[in-house]
Amino acid sequence: MLEAPELLADERFRDNASRMGNLRALVELIELRFKRKPSSEWLAALATAGVPAGPVLGIAEMLKHPQVLARDMVIETQHPKAGKVRALGCPIKLSETPACVSRPAPLFGQHTREVLEESGLTTAEIGVLIRNRAAIQSPV
Repeated sequence: MLEAPELLADERFRDNASRMGNLRALVELIELRFKRKPSSEWLAALATAGVPAGPVLGIAEMLKHPQVLARDMVIETQHPKAGKVRALGCPIKLSETPACVSRPAPLFGQHTREVLEESGLTTAEIGVLIRNRAAIQSPV
């Protein structure tokens, strides 16, 4: 597919151990080949050959990719300090029990009391930890 038969005969790349020992040189040679055609042509050729492959996208391209949009992989939430923010949606999609992200990331210390209460501490004990700055509680 790369039209590089010389790579097959090169002793530096004869087996996996040799390829790994000469990885930098191999990558440079392969990159030169890949630069000769646009990604779309390589992806089509790889698909025809049955090789699983996909494009490497930049952030802006990824955010617009049809698969990302179709699977709700980028969602928006309202953060109490940052305002409207984008975040990753749940990657696991179950038809009968769909997951969803319904709130933003918590503020630092936002759930301190709840976590410590669930751990068995009393309100008074938690108050001492917070006053002594051994635990942090956000004002929100």
